Amino acid sequence: MKKLINDTADVVTEALRGVELAHPDLRVDHELKIIYRRDAPVQGKVGIVSGGGSGHEPLQGGFVGPGGLDAACAGEDGPSSGQRQHPGSLLVGSDKADQV
Repeated sequence: MKKLINDTADVVTEALRGVELAHPDLRVDHELKIIYRRDAPVQGKVGIVSGGGSGHEPLQGGFVGPGGLDAACAGEDGPSSGQRQHPGSLLVGSDKADQV
């Protein structure tokens, strides 16, 4: 599949704007680059958050919603999302940027 990129420096920002426009059931924190369920936090449910690099513009955001993630943090194109985006959370993963 082909895609149009206006400027490589804006890929993540533009992708998050597109998610926000296409999915009124989600909300986006553009400063921290986080996609949330609009109804979060859900009473009686443990919140599930995923994060990662945005080489797939940002992949994890597609899993946010009922039956899936409560939020997804988008890193830049390549690097994983950082601790600033996950305050108070437990980060577990397989690359050197992961923190517990």
